[in-house]
Amino acid sequence: MVIKTLNLEHECSRDQRNYWLNSTFFAQRYANELRADPDWSVPGFTAAIQRDFGLEPSMQQIYRAKLKATKLNKGSFVEQFHKLHDYCEELKRANPRSTVLLKTELDGDQRRFHRLYICLEACKTGFLQGCRPVIGMDGCFIKGPHPGQLLAAVGIDGNNGMFPLAYAVVEIENKETWDWFIRNLMADLAIENGHGYAFISDKQKGLGLALGDLLPNAEHRHCVRHFYNNFKTSHSGLTLKQLMWDAARATTIPWWQCHMERMKQESEVAWKWLHPKSAVHWSRSHFRTQYKCDILLNNLCEAFNSSILKARDKPILSMLEGIRTNLMVRMANRRVAAWKWKRHVGPRIEQIMEKNKLEAGYCIPTLSGDMKYQVTNMHGGQFAVDLAIKTCSCRRWDLCGLPCPHAISCILRRKHDPYSYVDECYKREAYLKCYNPIISPVPSMDQWLSTGPHPLLPPLFKKQTGRPRKKRAREQGDPPAATKGNKLSKWVHDKFSCSKCGQAGHNKKTCGKSTSQQPPSAQVVPKPRQRKPKLKVARGGRKIQQSRSNSNAPTGTSISQPSLAVVRFSQPSPAPQVASQPPTAHNSSSQQASTSQTVQRRKLKSPAKKGRPWRV
Repeated sequence: MVIKTLNLEHECSRDQRNYWLNSTFFAQRYANELRADPDWSVPGFTAAIQRDFGLEPSMQQIYRAKLKATKLNKGSFVEQFHKLHDYCEELKRANPRSTVLLKTELDGDQRRFHRLYICLEACKTGFLQGCRPVIGMDGCFIKGPHPGQLLAAVGIDGNNGMFPLAYAVVEIENKETWDWFIRNLMADLAIENGHGYAFISDKQKGLGLALGDLLPNAEHRHCVRHFYNNFKTSHSGLTLKQLMWDAARATTIPWWQCHMERMKQESEVAWKWLHPKSAVHWSRSHFRTQYKCDILLNNLCEAFNSSILKARDKPILSMLEGIRTNLMVRMANRRVAAWKWKRHVGPRIEQIMEKNKLEAGYCIPTLSGDMKYQVTNMHGGQFAVDLAIKTCSCRRWDLCGLPCPHAISCILRRKHDPYSYVDECYKREAYLKCYNPIISPVPSMDQWLSTGPHPLLPPLFKKQTGRPRKKRAREQGDPPAATKGNKLSKWVHDKFSCSKCGQAGHNKKTCGKSTSQQPPSAQVVPKPRQRKPKLKVARGGRKIQQSRSNSNAPTGTSISQPSLAVVRFSQPSPAPQVASQPPTAHNSSSQQASTSQTVQRRKLKSPAKKGRPWRV
């Protein structure tokens, strides 16, 4: 080889672009890191690439790399639907006697996914052995390329916490899907006509009709918060809101009638809207007492939907495994936490009991005979309590199974423990019956047996235009979403007021900017800041009291102890003036005169170190 030309001086710079360092390379290179931390942030991913390769990738490269790495680790959405039948068989093999129903549709010669219902044996057994016969039902959206609806049934445990019972993946939320879900749930719980069960919901689409057809004898409660959202669309106001909630919280029918009569006097239009609605669905005064549960809100289902929020954004198998793992870990943690209770009831029940014990101090019990008492409340009212059958005329003890303040006053009079009168459904034994069953783990995908004759196809879905929404549509009565960082939301910022002018919407730093853009007729003169009277103590032989309103001489001078001198100032009380017209010459001259008086005001001089008296 002969070298003809050799130039050792290079003037070219280093090229930061590299054709081979693309999103596919980054996905393969950092697949293990993304498997360990699926929520790896974009800045963290970018910093790792800059550290390892000295390059700065674009945001689109990072997003594409994370998507490709997720497909490498968990498979794509379509591939997970292919293995859905194998997952169902593996889930039934790991948890015997569990109900796993996979419904498909024929699309030519291939099967396409339609619905899926899952009720684990541990959840089913725990609900029947230790939970109260109250079931909350709700639905939420499933996110991703093949979205649908996730229907859930949630019970209530002995500590007033949620107990997930069953869940299903359906194509849409309507009467047909709710009818299919409730029929499967009735088969698992051996429910025949619904007598002895109570269901609470948000009046979902088709749910009320399905419950009315399948469970006519069951009690169907409506979430009062959603019920009030419908009420306030045409009848707003704090007074009507308080009257409606008072009627919902009333535990006796006479009290409910009294609140409804007050609403009629306040607004007859609102009363005509609310009175035809059956109080059996939304007021405690008409609830049955056999369920030992007086809840008015469907917060149990809302809590379950919030706990599976991250799983709903994943492919079908990852979502189902996330829900199952969440239930498995939750039941294991509750078993351990039950043995750490300070009493034989849960922390939430203990908090309610302590609150009732404080209110019992305002009750005066009078013995009637055996275990019957007449209780007089200091704030008004007289109640009849029977400790033998655990009832009170206010019906609070009958509804929830916890002694009311009237009953606790009688129990304390007999020197008994109020916790011994708590219903058995709140005790630690009943709580452990809920969570003693174990949800068995499921191995990874590579260990499953292939049982399906043909791969299952995903449901048909037409992609909508625009970016998919990640946040749920908030209702009219929902509070604003929490903001990130130190920045306050506009809803919170509007509650602030300026310390200079007293107006809302800005602070004293931006007071001039906000008022300078307004017309002179709308501007408000800043309200002078009122100061408290100052008290100055100094050495000397005189006590001098001076008022700010008189700048010529102190209002009063008296001789007191030789080592003390006191100077007092009276508090000014100027009133804010609204400048409805531009300032005139007379106004400006008066302002200048007051300013000159303030400048000419003689200040007190500090005394000498040798103990000289104050001089004015």
